[in-house]
Amino acid sequence: FTLSCAIAGLAGALFAMAQEGAYVQIMSLQWSGIVILMTLIGGGFISFWGPVLGVILYYLARDILGAYTDAWLLWFGLMFVLLVMFRPTGLAGIWHDLRRLFGSTERADSLNQPLR
Repeated sequence: FTLSCAIAGLAGALFAMAQEGAYVQIMSLQWSGIVILMTLIGGGFISFWGPVLGVILYYLARDILGAYTDAWLLWFGLMFVLLVMFRPTGLAGIWHDLRRLFGSTERADSLNQPLR
């Protein structure tokens, strides 16, 4: 717990340095909600890479849908609702299902034993 708090504090300090200051708008309710949306769409509860996928999808939606309409966040929200309804594990859950379907089901008994 202490290590994770130290890493989060370091990340916040580096972010403030990159932004050349700490502003109130960064900690707004809207931005906090968007971060949660990115995490849930990516499947942050399933995989470490889930939030990374969510961030990539968010910025792709912003750039691609934003070129066609000003209501791109509405479409992103609709995608979020549909994904939570039909795939609650997010994008990372889809990846894990595909790995389970096509990958090896054998597991090693210990870390030193190779798979057969």
